[in-house]
Amino acid sequence: MKFSVIVPLDAHRGHAEKCVRAWAQGQTLARDLYEVIVVAPPGLSSRHRSQLKDLLGASDRLILGSANHDITLASDGAREAVGDFLFFTEAHCWPESEVLEKTMAAFQEHPEWSALSGRLLPVTSNALSRVVADMYQSQMKSGVLDHQWRKVIDPCFAIRREVYAQSGGFEADQGHFAEWSYAARLYQMGFQVGYASEARIHHSYDGKIGELNGFTRDFIDGELALHARLPRDSRLDLLPPVDAWSVRHNWSRHLTQATLRAGWREWRRRHAHRAEPVAAVPSLKDLARWLAISLWGASLDGWLARLTMLGRRCRLLWTLRFSRPEKLNSVFLDYLSAVIRERRLHFLRRHQKEFIQRSDAVARGWTAGQSEWEPGRPGGPPALGLHLPEVWNGEPFRWSEPTVMLDLSLPAGECILVIECLPVRPPPSSEELTFYFNGNLLPPKRVKFRKHRITLKLRVPSGGDCLIGWFCRPYLALGDSRPFGVALQRLSWQPASLPRLLLLAGRHPLNGGVDDQQAAVAHHHDGNGLAGLC
Repeated sequence: MKFSVIVPLDAHRGHAEKCVRAWAQGQTLARDLYEVIVVAPPGLSSRHRSQLKDLLGASDRLILGSANHDITLASDGAREAVGDFLFFTEAHCWPESEVLEKTMAAFQEHPEWSALSGRLLPVTSNALSRVVADMYQSQMKSGVLDHQWRKVIDPCFAIRREVYAQSGGFEADQGHFAEWSYAARLYQMGFQVGYASEARIHHSYDGKIGELNGFTRDFIDGELALHARLPRDSRLDLLPPVDAWSVRHNWSRHLTQATLRAGWREWRRRHAHRAEPVAAVPSLKDLARWLAISLWGASLDGWLARLTMLGRRCRLLWTLRFSRPEKLNSVFLDYLSAVIRERRLHFLRRHQKEFIQRSDAVARGWTAGQSEWEPGRPGGPPALGLHLPEVWNGEPFRWSEPTVMLDLSLPAGECILVIECLPVRPPPSSEELTFYFNGNLLPPKRVKFRKHRITLKLRVPSGGDCLIGWFCRPYLALGDSRPFGVALQRLSWQPASLPRLLLLAGRHPLNGGVDDQQAAVAHHHDGNGLAGLC
């Protein structure tokens, strides 16, 4: 049993020599049972490389990596390793003397473990570093002890080399999100990752806002790159939904332009008929927002998010200098949430053509080969105006906003589209819900309301491209400020020429299977929270 210790030198925070010396000269494990591979970023000076090389043993190596990122450097080092076990760490960490010995003993005691994570001991130097350390320590502890699959702690992570090769290893294009994505892959492949609390490494937190921002943004970029990957990555079934990605079509210029045209016609129609103000959807505020997005996409919201982030950064700096320490944690978390939102919007704006339009084209093509869509499940067509997926009585669904626009590819000719809703609100009437098809009001005779099921008769042009939208009177829920429309469970479509008997068979789209008399209480995202509905 031999170890290859891989030390990427990016972000060493001034601890590179201490780290390398502790690995190369300070371990109780026999020296012939492990090698140390130090991976230097391309920009590291020759003088610094020489100093570090002098600390290494005869069997150790210092190699030049391919990029200035510790995940890439770690991957470079893994390709050079010859040990039976790979031990990944970071250059701002230094081990206790018995780490490798304890790790070897843990693998011998648990032969069923394919990998293990050790324990990180935080080293802090200022107030902010203590807050950051507390947050990350809490996340890592809950991951290795309680979480279903988030067991990988890359500053102290050992894995059998054949398992690393079989599972594909860390993905450099995932950035710091590679820790999570690799943990999900190991779980999916059935590899068990243990936790050895006796294998301990000291982890330095410097408390610098700039470095924290860089790490967070890199993590978010990797997270959204995985969501945008085509074909869809199965690991997303394990990951929590990302709000900005799940509702990314709210910033689609194509859909907002269609919504703006239909919304203007609906606004004029309602005012011409002197509809009650409470039913006046859309409002002039809605029209102004769609106009802004149709012109600038996610840029306007992105700049607003940046201003919010800068304001919260100023507040954080003020709190660090002048306020009581007990306020720091909440102020820091507010700032971090603003950084995350700003970076997600930045990603959507920056990669509009590279990721989003490409994924939309695939999604639009997906509907051409389907006959139904369940909005509460992954995948589906481009859709503006849907909230995040939720669960009610075991049924996944999505609340819509009062305004929705869908981009579907339907069979050409006469087509029936059925919208099934969960009975978590009173069924909307034709006065409260109006439909638009390719920019034109759908005549009432082509819309049939039956409790929580709505049937639309559409005349689809050749090519099958359809923009289907609706405007609904807002529905209010107690304790929830979100604007609600209808609770979408399933949409299904088929040519109107199919025999009527087929429409009624089994769980076909027109067969409801929903008890209209169930109580109108909805479970939120994790199925545990309750929203009492007015």
